[in-house]
Amino acid sequence: APPPQAAPPGDGGVADATVAWVRAHGGGAPTASSSETSISVAPARFPGTGRGAAATTHIPAGDVAAAIPVERLFTVRHALEMPGPRGDAYRMFAALGEDTIAALWLIAERALGEASPWHAVIASLPWPEGGEGSASPCGGCTPVSWPREACDALLGGTPLLADAIAASEKLARQHAALFPALSEHMADVFPASEYTLDNFRRAHEAWNSYGMTVQASPGEPAATCLPPVAMLCNHALWPHVVRYSRLRDGTLRLPVARSVRAGEEVFVSYGAKSNAELLLFYGFALPGNPYDDVPLSLELPGGEVADVTKAREAALARAGLTLSPHAVRAGPLPLPLVGALRVLTADVAALQTFTGNPATDPISSEGETAAARALCGVLGAMVEQLEGGDAQFHIALRSGTAERAVGAGAMEAAKTYRDGVAATLDAALGE
Repeated sequence: APPPQAAPPGDGGVADATVAWVRAHGGGAPTASSSETSISVAPARFPGTGRGAAATTHIPAGDVAAAIPVERLFTVRHALEMPGPRGDAYRMFAALGEDTIAALWLIAERALGEASPWHAVIASLPWPEGGEGSASPCGGCTPVSWPREACDALLGGTPLLADAIAASEKLARQHAALFPALSEHMADVFPASEYTLDNFRRAHEAWNSYGMTVQASPGEPAATCLPPVAMLCNHALWPHVVRYSRLRDGTLRLPVARSVRAGEEVFVSYGAKSNAELLLFYGFALPGNPYDDVPLSLELPGGEVADVTKAREAALARAGLTLSPHAVRAGPLPLPLVGALRVLTADVAALQTFTGNPATDPISSEGETAAARALCGVLGAMVEQLEGGDAQFHIALRSGTAERAVGAGAMEAAKTYRDGVAATLDAALGE
C-alpha cells in the first residue's frame, strides 16, 4: 500500500527552523560511519500521527535517516556548566535530579525566546496555552497536566487514573517545595511570573515526552537529551529505527532497519510500552497494542486465623511470589500471577504439604477451581469499575467539556486506552 500522504507540518515553521539549526553544524551524506551532520528527513504532517518526520529521499535498510552531533543534543550537563548566577543555581540544586534541573532550564530558556541559543529546539516543543491567570484550563499533552475534572472523566474506572493523579500531585509538591521561596530569594534567576505550577508541569511534560536516553560510550551512565530532528520521529509498533541509544564518534545516528520510501513517515521505537505508559508519558495510545496490559494487585484472604495467614505468606516467600505488582495481558496468564492465586486460595493443609513451585504446579485439583474463581472475581470487579467510568466518559464526550479542556487528540487517545483495557480484561477472563 502507498504510504500516507505527507502534508506540510503546519507548525508555523518551527520544526523546519530546528532542522536548519542542526544543518548549520555541518553537512554530508548519511552514512553509517560519517561523524558529520546529515539529515534525510523533513518535518511533515501525517493522518493519524500528526507532526512527524518524512523521508526526503529513499533510505535503504542500513543507512542513516539522521546523524546529529552531540553539540546539538541538550543534556542537563549544559545547564550545570553554565556560567553566572543561573549556572550557580543549577549546581546548587543538582541533587534535585536531572528532571527538575531540566524543567527549570526549559522554563528559563523559553522565556528568553529568540535570545536563547537553544531557541530552535525549544520552540518546537509543545507548550499548551491557558492555565493560571487564564480563562481556559491548562490541558497539556499528557494526563499529568490535564485538569483534574478532565482526568476524572477520561480515565475514570481505569488503573491509570490513580497513576496520573499521583504523578500530577507529585509535581505539585515539588513545585511547592521550590516556589515561591526561590523566586523570593533569587528573583533574577527564578522570576515568579515564569515559574508557575503550570509552566513547571509543561516543562516536565516536554522533557519526559521528547527526551531520549542515550549513552556516550560503553561503561558510561546513560543520560537523557533533547535530540533535535530525532524528536520529530513518532513511535510505531513496526518502526524503521530501533537501535539509536548509543552515541558513536560523538554523534547520535538513526539507522533504519528497513528501507523507507521518499515521502514515507520515518518511525522510531520508544520500546515495548503499554498504552498506559504511552498515554501517561507521551500523550497517545495505539489501537491493538500487543504490549498492552492491565495492572492488578492481590490481597491475602480476610478473616483467617493468624497461623493460616502466616502459612500463606511463608509459601509466597518460598516461591519468590508477591501480592503485587501483577498484570494481565492478551495471551496466557503470567505464571507469577497464577502462582500467587494458587497460594492465596489453596486449602491450608494442602499448602503445608506442597513442595513444588506454585507458579508451574497445581497445589491441588480443588485449588485450581478456587484460584480461577478468585481471578474471575478480581477481573469482574475491574470490569464493573471500568464500565462505571465508561458512563462518565461518554457524558464528557457528548457534552464536549473534556475536549475543550484537553483537545480532540487527547480524547481519542483516552478512548483508545479504555478500549485496550476492556479488550485485555475480556481476554484475561477468557483464559
